[in-house]
Amino acid sequence: MIRTPSDEEAVRLGARYDQERADRVIEFFARFLRHYQGEWAGKPFELLDWQVQRIINPLYGWYWADHKTEPRLIGARRFRKASIWIPKKNGKTTIAAGLTLYHLIADGEPAAQCYGFANDRKQAALVYQAAREMVRKSPALANRLAMNETQKRIFRTDGDPSFYEASSAEADTKEGINPSLVVQDELHAAPNRRLTDALRYATISRRQPLHLVISTAGEWGPESVGYEEYSHAKKVQNGDVVDPVTLGVVYEVPDGADWRLEENWRKANPSIDVTITIEVLRQEFKKAQDNPRQLLAFRRYILNQWVSLEAAWLQMDCWDQPGGPYEVEFPEGAVCYGGLDLSSTTDLTAYVLVCPVEDRYLVKCWVWCPGDDLGLRARSEDASYLQWAEDGHIERTPGRRIDYVRIIEVVEESLETHNVASCTYDPQYAATVAAKLEQKVPMIPMPNTARNLTEPAKRVEKAVVEQCVDHGNNPVLRWAAGNVRAGSAGGELLRLHKATQTARIDPAIALIMAFSRAILGGGETGSIYDDDEKRPDGVIVIEFDDDDY
Repeated sequence: MIRTPSDEEAVRLGARYDQERADRVIEFFARFLRHYQGEWAGKPFELLDWQVQRIINPLYGWYWADHKTEPRLIGARRFRKASIWIPKKNGKTTIAAGLTLYHLIADGEPAAQCYGFANDRKQAALVYQAAREMVRKSPALANRLAMNETQKRIFRTDGDPSFYEASSAEADTKEGINPSLVVQDELHAAPNRRLTDALRYATISRRQPLHLVISTAGEWGPESVGYEEYSHAKKVQNGDVVDPVTLGVVYEVPDGADWRLEENWRKANPSIDVTITIEVLRQEFKKAQDNPRQLLAFRRYILNQWVSLEAAWLQMDCWDQPGGPYEVEFPEGAVCYGGLDLSSTTDLTAYVLVCPVEDRYLVKCWVWCPGDDLGLRARSEDASYLQWAEDGHIERTPGRRIDYVRIIEVVEESLETHNVASCTYDPQYAATVAAKLEQKVPMIPMPNTARNLTEPAKRVEKAVVEQCVDHGNNPVLRWAAGNVRAGSAGGELLRLHKATQTARIDPAIALIMAFSRAILGGGETGSIYDDDEKRPDGVIVIEFDDDDY
């Protein structure tokens, strides 16, 4: 079992390996635990070979037969921490739940305190829910354990005060706890080191505590706590760092390997053909190829690669159309929808109309910029403002501030020549302008938050990939769209921002706001409650689980 310099150092300090110790854990899984969902429901939890060889055997087989500096550790487990990094759908939640129950019932730790932590309460509850269902499937465990759903706690009923409890990083403090086991889920999303450090020091008084980190890769960053932990685990695994009390287990596409090859997918997914099929991965890869952001998600969640999620929002090769700029014509009387992104003083201001016609979206765009010092601005922002102004794609307003009167004028003119159903705007800067325009067209406030922008932004992405956006090759709109970067704002939400400090994205944001109504008015999405003829009678009853609060 000596594989790394860390193993050699542990032997020098007095560690030895005993397979019988590991076999007790393997037997516990097979004898007492049952799968609870999918095709494996009700079947004994037979650990997969990689789980045995890479996690169970080293983690529970190594112990201190002697110790050169700490005699009190003799007989205790060698590893105090296991840092496991593996893609989704490889069974990380179920093995974490199984180990939690082992430590609660069979580890022999007096008054065991087992905790599951994650970055939010819902994520923290996943291991608890898996452990709860395993208990319910096992008569032997159900006779010895009970659950408190409100507290997300599993506790023994035989008089032993041992318990397991799911918690989250949102709790104000972890002072006062004395954990024998800590399961820290999805560390890649941890905002800082506060919780990780608190948990590390909380286990000091225990003789053989275990801090189990189990996570997928995340968004790379120089201050990322998860990336720091992952890097250390990988260095320990590869023998680049000597740390005899940390077990590093990293499954990923090897450095320098072509992540597009299926043979490398298998290297990252040890449970392939068991918990996940190669065909599913092929389908996910195919869907992701036409979307840069989804491709990054594929590499992160499926191949366990750390990525920068600051990807270009759109595939500009799908945006570009043959020829030069041209005037887009809307069918006479066709309904269209406006988006108005009004700058504070000196940025670009943009007004966009989107007209959904059959399976296409027709787009017109107006852009304004303060006229003074336009040449200086063009040089500092590396943009073709002077040429765009000469060609009529940008209107220079007098002075060094945006002329709101002129903007109102142009919008009102568009209402006379186009059938504009509504105009969406960001109320942060456009409240006064909106109040004046409200007399002519319904003005819909839409704060530019991730929650508001995500869905229409995704619909723009989809329409661009399908090449059904007719934007007239407007060079300013193209420049702005190419400047947008899409990062993660948590879950499925997007964080849209500028590629650089001097880049401008205002016309692209106006396009997204116009799309927010066009996708409803165009009939592609929306609600039956928007239509008086389709709206059903009666009331809606919405039920929530405890986890929704």
